[in-house]
Amino acid sequence: MERENNFDLLLTRYFEKEVSDEELFQLQRQLKESKENRKRFDELNEIYQLADITSKGWLYDVDSNWNQMKARIQKDGVAPIIKMVTHETLIFWKSTAVIALLLATTFMGLFFIDGLAKDDRMVKFVAPKGEKSNVILADGTLVWLNSGSELSYYLDKKNNIRKVDLKGEGYFDVSKDREHPFVVHTENFDIKVLGTQFNVSAYEDDIIKETTLREGSITILNNNTGKELMVRPGEQAIFNQNTNTIKIEKVRVGNYMSWIESKLRFDNSSFSEVVKKLERWYDVKISLDDELLYKERYTMSVKTESLREVLELIRITTPITYRIEEENVFITYSKK
Repeated sequence: MERENNFDLLLTRYFEKEVSDEELFQLQRQLKESKENRKRFDELNEIYQLADITSKGWLYDVDSNWNQMKARIQKDGVAPIIKMVTHETLIFWKSTAVIALLLATTFMGLFFIDGLAKDDRMVKFVAPKGEKSNVILADGTLVWLNSGSELSYYLDKKNNIRKVDLKGEGYFDVSKDREHPFVVHTENFDIKVLGTQFNVSAYEDDIIKETTLREGSITILNNNTGKELMVRPGEQAIFNQNTNTIKIEKVRVGNYMSWIESKLRFDNSSFSEVVKKLERWYDVKISLDDELLYKERYTMSVKTESLREVLELIRITTPITYRIEEENVFITYSKK
């Protein structure tokens, strides 16, 4: 009875967007251990997804998206997009969350369970720029999405495959299911797993795209050459878009997964790498002076520091000056 009450409490905190990271892992563990828990969660989670209500710190804008959502759902082959907005901008909404959920259940619950489940339509999650979000998929898999990332999910019942399409960066804690392999599809490569934890960085504008494995095992398939490679814990598969090749290297896994703990780590990173990650982290556009040589390497961590504080740290070791104008940052060469 105590365990059931704990599960109910975790469910409540999850859907009220008050769950901590530790509680999120507890919830995922209980979903893996009990089919009845999974069933109860799936029913609520599917309704919340289509009702535009998401997890931990985010709400879906139900009122403004209702007609648009219905149109997308009814149109074959188009995934409904879940638009995430910050919790702070929708404090009023929380007081009416129960009413919204009841309306969503009445009008959309049966359609989602009976309609989407049969047609294998997708649901798309979008993390706003400069922010992170997380979601538990219907199969119990836990996913974090980094700034500006998109995840489309569906269960391919015909081929017994759980598949997601990823644009951007995502951390996956995949629920084990030997009968239904889990596949992450990106523009250049596919990742196939049965149950494991790994990070994928595959932003469309990055030449180098990375898959980093924490535990378990995964295979990487080059979609252009058909070549498949095995990745083991502590290793990273690095795809080079210019050469269309994948290589495997040993790395410090924590450096590539610290963002889910709201930390940004650099380990001997180039100036251009630092700039690109800072743009996504703070949701700004950084313009660089042509005279900058980009020779410096950086090892540092960012957590609660402001953008100005980080730029000041860089300025200590790099001959630059900068100015910030709202969401635009201009970095120029400084002759010392």
